[in-house]
Amino acid sequence: MTCESALIPLAAIGDGLQEPKEKFYMNSLMLLVGAVFASLALGVLLAYGICQFMFGIFRVHALSAARRGRAASVSVSAGS
Repeated sequence: MTCESALIPLAAIGDGLQEPKEKFYMNSLMLLVGAVFASLALGVLLAYGICQFMFGIFRVHALSAARRGRAASVSVSAGS
């Protein structure tokens, strides 16, 4: 047995076994899966940004309501 006969031909490995139509479907599938994951990641980041923005608004509202409540309780206790 010589070295050349022991080697596997390159055409039998990888792309040589698939038909062009199968390669097209596999490439399209990988592109579709990548696009789905990218849009999912973008949606998660967008939702995170919206949540951070809304929590900031709620924090401002809670602080101003607390200040108003404190001012009202001081004026009530001062008046009695």
